Amino acid sequence: MLKDSQWDFSLFPVLGHQKLDAILSLVFIGFGLLGWMGWIRRTLLSALDGTSGSLAVLAITVSFFSFYCFSLGVNQLLTHSLVELFFLVGFFPGFLKVWEIRKSFQLKLTWEPLGLVLLVWAFEYLSPPIIWDSVLDHFRFAEEVVRLHQIPFHWTNHTGDMPKFAETLLAGFWAMGGETLAKLLSGLAASLTAYLFWVIAKEKGFSNRVGQWVFWTCPLFLALFAWGYVEGFLAFYETLALYCLWKFYEKPKVKVWVYLCAFFLGVAFSIKYTAVLAIIACDVLLIYHNFKHKSWRARFWSFAFFLVLPMAPWVFRNGLANGNPLYPLVTHWLGGPPGYNAHMESSLLEDTGKPAELSVIGWLSLLWNNFFTLNNGVGAAWTPLVLMSLPWWGKVLKDRFAVFLLTFSAVFLTGWILFCTSLRHASGGVLVLVLITAMVWDKALKTDSQWAKVIFGFGCVLSLWLCVSAQLTTTAPYASSLGLEDPLKRLGRNYGFNLDTYAAYRDIENNSGPYDKVVALGVFQTYTLQRTSFVDFYWKKPILLSWASDCKTAEELAARFKKEGALFVLYQREEAIHSFGRNKNYKLEGMTEKEYLRFWNYFMEPLAEYENTFVYRVRQTPLDKPPVLQEVPGLQEPGFYEIQKSDFKGDKEKAYQLAVDWTAKYPFIAEGWRQRAQVAGNISPEDAFLSANRANQLGLQDISLCRILSLGYLNQNQQKKAEIWDNLALYRETVESAKVEGALGFYRNGKSN
Repeated sequence: MLKDSQWDFSLFPVLGHQKLDAILSLVFIGFGLLGWMGWIRRTLLSALDGTSGSLAVLAITVSFFSFYCFSLGVNQLLTHSLVELFFLVGFFPGFLKVWEIRKSFQLKLTWEPLGLVLLVWAFEYLSPPIIWDSVLDHFRFAEEVVRLHQIPFHWTNHTGDMPKFAETLLAGFWAMGGETLAKLLSGLAASLTAYLFWVIAKEKGFSNRVGQWVFWTCPLFLALFAWGYVEGFLAFYETLALYCLWKFYEKPKVKVWVYLCAFFLGVAFSIKYTAVLAIIACDVLLIYHNFKHKSWRARFWSFAFFLVLPMAPWVFRNGLANGNPLYPLVTHWLGGPPGYNAHMESSLLEDTGKPAELSVIGWLSLLWNNFFTLNNGVGAAWTPLVLMSLPWWGKVLKDRFAVFLLTFSAVFLTGWILFCTSLRHASGGVLVLVLITAMVWDKALKTDSQWAKVIFGFGCVLSLWLCVSAQLTTTAPYASSLGLEDPLKRLGRNYGFNLDTYAAYRDIENNSGPYDKVVALGVFQTYTLQRTSFVDFYWKKPILLSWASDCKTAEELAARFKKEGALFVLYQREEAIHSFGRNKNYKLEGMTEKEYLRFWNYFMEPLAEYENTFVYRVRQTPLDKPPVLQEVPGLQEPGFYEIQKSDFKGDKEKAYQLAVDWTAKYPFIAEGWRQRAQVAGNISPEDAFLSANRANQLGLQDISLCRILSLGYLNQNQQKKAEIWDNLALYRETVESAKVEGALGFYRNGKSN
């Protein structure tokens, strides 16, 4: 609990109200879904009955809601009232359905230790998203779509034009109840999966309680289903498709099951391209079935139609936007938008999961890292219950259903080993493994009850501890979910950016329109900024330098900003310097350094500056009287990174010499003198004072500079001047703190609406 640190014990009533509203909204949404389920069952799936049919209908209803939000988004109609209309249509039929069955419904409240596990999950769903993939892409996409009331035709990061089935669901819920409701209902994937386990357990005669324990105590699933990833929805739809295929195995004459399998696989592909692994695995099983029954072409075209149907809207839109329906993949054959090439695709694949080497040792290392360590791309362990169940696996290998599931997992994981490195890309395959494990434990507990109970109980406790441990080391949700920690401070702490960034965000919003864009140099996420942002990734050239490399003059670069709709540049100095540590593409090519400096002198107008964060407005006409250059973003990071790296390693002499060389080359840039002043203290206190004074003469004045000047005057026995600079530092701290706290309050309230 102490790891869930920096609890400030300040309550945020607005957040508490939002959480209560979100929980109450579940009633309205639940009745609406029930109403739609009744209509879909009567009109489309009347041949299905029982719990398996209800599950399939519910999954289709959820997919229809995503398609509904997609249609609103592409037509610029994604508003609160129109999203609510979907549930309003089904509300009264759903209410009447509940009223009809109320007498037969019996609720038994019994003490169940599994409730403790669900409580662990609940803390995640009551906390804002924190995982980088969520704040960069998944929830960021939902937030922007709702803010603009549309799905932008071109997204600004490398994954934004991929299919976004799950993110569109989140956008619909965001439109209804803000970030709080969207995060809460991201738990829909876990609920649907638990429902699927219950249906299968009921049909196959094994203990549902065992299955639920194995699922809910798996740390990996806590991450995939509750931390903001989309792989939870992906795993559910892949496994549901497999279950539908099994129903077709059992009843080949009920053709609707194979069509449902195809449809749910198409939905999975609309969530993430890695669903191709599940498609191949199901195809293998379907081909085997047709071979066995000598029906070679049976239902092929119908299967293909229902497979393509749910993915078609996203693929068609992607093709229109980028000239490649599968962008940002297979660019070698299908091409891509200007500026995107096969090399960038290769870098993207390495970033998201392409294996570094294809060898036996590499494969063994991959398996070990993903299943036995935390080095699996998620930060949450694989459940030990699978390994602990191995002695009893022989008890289920004669079961036809277990062999069916195992075949799917084998084909799926073979493809994953060849093409992926992160365990989250194998979500469907490992979920099926957990389902098999539940069947194994059920057999073990019934036949070898004494030892099996001891080992199973120990495994559950160990798995639960690994869940809590993953939270404490990665998401730390407790303080935030209880309203005892500012969620924005939590976000800032996890991503290392200064809180003055929020003040810069507000400056941008106060001086721009809703459709103006921002170039965020060296930063990969701007989660709370209510403007569309071009963000940078360490595996490709920063956007600003990429545009500059395509231009010859400062005027051309300013025109490029106008063409892209970007009005501002957001610069977070320390984040950009740190970004260079991973990204060696900070190279100015095409445009000369002199012309790049002229661009910053005449076309970049300083709008706001803080200790670490700066905002510049891009002009289309040059300034009559350019200001003194305090920073030159895009040019200074390599030099400053080497200075700070040497200083951090304790090589003070080298750090100082690098700073001296840099200021000799760029004596007109104030930040260079400040960097020199910071590393000169241990080598030459006098030079530290002179460097700080030079930076101040060039117009730079921040808290650290004031401290250095105060210390310098103290060393010269000029007490009064030292006090002046010391008081100025205190004044700047007060002013900066006031601006930051005001911005925090602004965004805290704004994010809850």
